Amino acid sequence: MRFSISLSSCLLALWLAIVTLVSPSCERLSRCGAEPLSKEELRAKVEAHFERTGTRLPANRHSEVTVKRDHCDYLYMEETIPPAPGFHFLVRLNRKGEVIEVLQGR
Repeated sequence: MRFSISLSSCLLALWLAIVTLVSPSCERLSRCGAEPLSKEELRAKVEAHFERTGTRLPANRHSEVTVKRDHCDYLYMEETIPPAPGFHFLVRLNRKGEVIEVLQGR
């Protein structure tokens, strides 16, 4: 049995490899059905949630904010600098930026 590889076969294989490497991130976005939200947009949504629920946050707090994705959800983590008891938050938001869960440190 004899195999011959043409230039078009090589290009097709290369194209498939590139699409396979790139598609998971594109596919994840399309599965979530929403454009990604920025850190500033998420912070505004978290602040609005705290305002609606009556959670008191220090007015002039200096904090470090970290945002990570967990599939289609966002994990918004905020810790005051210097760390202070009760001012460490972990907020889970859905793909539209709606707050699902809030955990507050002691």
